[in-house]
Amino acid sequence: MHDVVRDFAHWITSTGKNIFMVKEGLMEWPISERCESRTSISFWNSKINIFPEKLEFPELKILIFTRKTLVEVAIAFVKGMKDLRVLLLQDVIFSLEVLKFVTNLRTLCLVNCELENISSLGNLKNLEILAFSDTNIYELPEELVALRGLKSLHFFYSGSEQINFPPNLLSRLTSLQQLHVTCENNVNLSELNSLSRLTALSLRVSTAQCFTEKFVFPKLQSYIIAINEDLQFIPELKLRTLNIGRFSFHLVH
Repeated sequence: MHDVVRDFAHWITSTGKNIFMVKEGLMEWPISERCESRTSISFWNSKINIFPEKLEFPELKILIFTRKTLVEVAIAFVKGMKDLRVLLLQDVIFSLEVLKFVTNLRTLCLVNCELENISSLGNLKNLEILAFSDTNIYELPEELVALRGLKSLHFFYSGSEQINFPPNLLSRLTSLQQLHVTCENNVNLSELNSLSRLTALSLRVSTAQCFTEKFVFPKLQSYIIAINEDLQFIPELKLRTLNIGRFSFHLVH
C-alpha cells in the first residue's frame, strides 16, 4: 500500500521546489512551526488527538498521516489543502465528503479507516490511484463511474469480508491499468473484457465466478489469480500465476 503512495509521491516531488516536514510520534499538532509553505508533510505513528480548527496549506501536495489507534478527523483537516495531490490516511474516522475541497487529488490511500459518505468519491474527477485496506467499505457506490481517469484500483482486506461492485461499474472504468482485489468479491469477469488498457491484475475469485463463455483473458503483463484460494499480497510486476484450490467440475453428457 505504501509503495503505491511512494511511487506517485516521488513523481510529484521530482518537479519544482519542495519543502518537506517529516515527524514521528507527534503528541500534538506542531503549531509553532511554519507549515504553510510546506509541499509535503508526513506524520508517521501520530498520537495527535486534537487538531486546529482551521488549517491553511496552499502549497501542500502530499499528506501522509498514520496512527496506531483510531481518531476522528474533522472536515477542516484538509479543507485548506486545495492543491493536494497525494493523501494517505491510516487509522482515522473520516467523512469523504471533505474531498470536494481537494479536487486536484491524484492518489488516495485509506488504511484501517472508518469512512463515511463514500459516494463523495465521485467528486474526484482527477483521481488516478485509489486504494482501500481494511476499511469499513464493502459496498462500492455507483458514483465511482465518474472516475474516468482512474488507472489503479486496490482492495486489500485481511478478514473474510466481501467487497461488492455494482453491475457494470468496472467495465466503465476504461482507463484502468491495474486492478488488485485480494479479498472475496463479486467481480464479473466478463466486465474485464472492456478494460483494454489493463496490464496488471491480482484477483481472488470463486468457482462460481469463473469462467464464463463471454470472458476473454485480457492481455496482461503481470497477474495472479487465485481460485478458491486466499490472496493477501500484490505480486511483483513480472509474476504470472494462476492458483486453483478446492476446485471440482462435472461432465454432462
